[in-house]
Amino acid sequence: MRPSPFLASRPLPVLSLSLGLGLLTGCPSDDTTPDDEVGETTNATTDTATDTSTDDASTGETMDNGEDPTTTTDTGSICGDAVLDPGEACDDGNVIDGDGCSSACEVSACGLQWTWSETITSGTPGGIGVVVDSMGAVVTTGTDDADNIWVARWSADGMLDWEQTFGPGYGADLVLGADGDLYVVGVQANPDDDLWFARLSGTDGSEVWSQVIDSTLGDDVGTGITLAPDGDLVVVGRTRVGDGDDDVWVSKRSVDDGSETWTTLWGGMGDGMFSTDRASSVVTTSDGAVWVGAREHVNFDTQEATLIKFDEAGTLLDSWQPQAGTGHQHESYGLASDGTNVYYLIVKFQFPYRSWLSKLDGNGVELWNKTEADWVLEGQDWQIDGLDVDADGNLLIGGEFTNEEEGEGLTWGEAWVARLDGEGNFICRSSHMVDDGDILPPSLDVFASGGSSGGIALTGRISDTPDDSLWTGFFRL
Repeated sequence: MRPSPFLASRPLPVLSLSLGLGLLTGCPSDDTTPDDEVGETTNATTDTATDTSTDDASTGETMDNGEDPTTTTDTGSICGDAVLDPGEACDDGNVIDGDGCSSACEVSACGLQWTWSETITSGTPGGIGVVVDSMGAVVTTGTDDADNIWVARWSADGMLDWEQTFGPGYGADLVLGADGDLYVVGVQANPDDDLWFARLSGTDGSEVWSQVIDSTLGDDVGTGITLAPDGDLVVVGRTRVGDGDDDVWVSKRSVDDGSETWTTLWGGMGDGMFSTDRASSVVTTSDGAVWVGAREHVNFDTQEATLIKFDEAGTLLDSWQPQAGTGHQHESYGLASDGTNVYYLIVKFQFPYRSWLSKLDGNGVELWNKTEADWVLEGQDWQIDGLDVDADGNLLIGGEFTNEEEGEGLTWGEAWVARLDGEGNFICRSSHMVDDGDILPPSLDVFASGGSSGGIALTGRISDTPDDSLWTGFFRL
């Protein structure tokens, strides 16, 4: 598993394998991979869920049908025998519902619907932001093989509709407008980093308008973008305000041309030498409040995850540091909102690695909190790479974990997704491994997750292969 090369270093937590029993409502007691593919296609091709790899329910190993006839035996056209028979969309070796492959061997909730990949030959490309519309269409942004800002859209059946690039840099986040257009934020390399955001046509990805924020001191980075209740944009990032001094940058912008409504900065006290504060993500609630996930530089040994709340006019209302302490490196890693409440993800990327997922009400009062032990099922180093909320108020999350061949010292990265209700109980979940037929599978490096009532999408890249690939996958709800 490799951390994102674009944003703050992604943590690889060493986590407990115990489960919070209260979270297992409606979900299986074992983790099965409903739809692992045989030979991840490259060069801009699309896989569907009619693949032929399965899980060995007795050992927990994911294997390729026919690869080891002494371990997997075809028992005829029986659903749940770990053999993909004619007429079966999947067969994960069990008849448990809720794990992505139903007891009728149909792709079910949280099941993999399609994947897409495209070979890359140099650099460190990958998808960094992803959104899903209500019909299941997927849009990602990141950087391509030439280190350009990259945006791509797939229809609900996994067919690539278009790709666009916008010069050197990378896209970090995006949001869908009510009219179907896209709003993207990231970095434009000019050659110093400038904060860049743009409106793109939903039809073909062409630019409608773009804006660049350049402090002239360099290190201006866009990290998050969302829609306000009135339909305009809120954009966040960081900007250089002095030598060794970065502030969180928050701005409300018109969707018509990107013009400024208001802009505000937020910064901590620093340690007298550095005050390198930065934003990560942003959401709004139905009352117009703007919530920003940020990191405060306290000193060299302490970086503090900070949740900041502004009113609809950009006035600071409050801030929280739920895991405050000393001598640790905490990052705000994700935000989502159901309109009233806010979901907040904090990650500590310093041994021992930890993560916390909290649900807060509109006043910042914590309603519940989960740790990595609440979603770990097998393997190690589980992390969440994105949060969203669907129309029914369910939480949609996705990320990656490290799986292993026990006793062999072989490890690889897999993707995972889950849907939780508003109380934090799992509704469904599944995982996905790229199977290219080799003894050691390639790793899936997931950099972002996004979802809606149309499904959950993950994006990143396939690594640890002779030719790495950009990668995007879609899981149905």
